[in-house]
Amino acid sequence: MSRLVQELKHTVTLSILDGSSVLFVERVDGTERVKVTVDIGSRVPAYASASGKAILSGLSDSEIREQFRTVKFERFTAQTVSNAGQLLRHIAKVRSDGFAVNNEESDVGLCGLAVPVKNQSGKCVAALASAFPAGLVKGEQRKGFITKLQAASKEIGVLAPEDSCRV
Repeated sequence: MSRLVQELKHTVTLSILDGSSVLFVERVDGTERVKVTVDIGSRVPAYASASGKAILSGLSDSEIREQFRTVKFERFTAQTVSNAGQLLRHIAKVRSDGFAVNNEESDVGLCGLAVPVKNQSGKCVAALASAFPAGLVKGEQRKGFITKLQAASKEIGVLAPEDSCRV
């Protein structure tokens, strides 16, 4: 993760699924003057974060529906996913693209890109993400972030235990 921050210059996090929330278990702060920081141990609803959507992409639609059956979708910004149907559409896009986006869904001014971390048996056990202020990462730079996150995710996944990292 430290090497990834040296390349991206923005904060990198590792998170796991904790019920219907994302639990941030590791963070390396970015080196840019203006940066996003995430507290280790903090939680964000999975539907409102790139990390959450990346992890959820490893579940079936029926597992996601069951996981969010009793969840009240709180709107943090105008961009926040507001219901299970919308969440499933986001997850379908994550599955096809191989990465998830948080476009000011949890906080105004906060953006992020995340990729699933899969263990040796291919099970999604975590998410690796980069968080940055809105408007700073676009176009080719964004593609480069995704490529670097995916490569680092594969390295981390080799070390992941065979059992799930869900809380």
